Amino acid sequence: MEGLDHFRASFGSDAASSLSRVLAHTLKGALWQTDFVGRWSDDQFLVILNGCREDALRSVCDRLRSMLSNDAVEWWGERRSLPVSVGQATPQPGDTSALLLQRLQNSLETAGSARAATANPSGSK
Repeated sequence: MEGLDHFRASFGSDAASSLSRVLAHTLKGALWQTDFVGRWSDDQFLVILNGCREDALRSVCDRLRSMLSNDAVEWWGERRSLPVSVGQATPQPGDTSALLLQRLQNSLETAGSARAATANPSGSK
């Protein structure tokens, strides 16, 4: 979620929490039960896709980005939302968790200071 601090300052922490819950619910509902969704930081989620092939990862990320960009909360009589970016990373031979997470962070920065991240832990192609 890009701009969560500004959103919180403008509309309050209850609005920011409500929007975060809506986004989490969307993520959870869009994935398989074997996938994992967790809060990575105040303004980031981490999604781990179990067994997602590398060639399918881009379309999953695009689908999640599209779904999340439509999420909003009704606050003070108006529909409130935040821009969402999605990064991705797939393990490479010899990777450590730290290297995978660094590539994911680089992908997020490239995607525009992204706040929703998707990783493919199995490296399936």
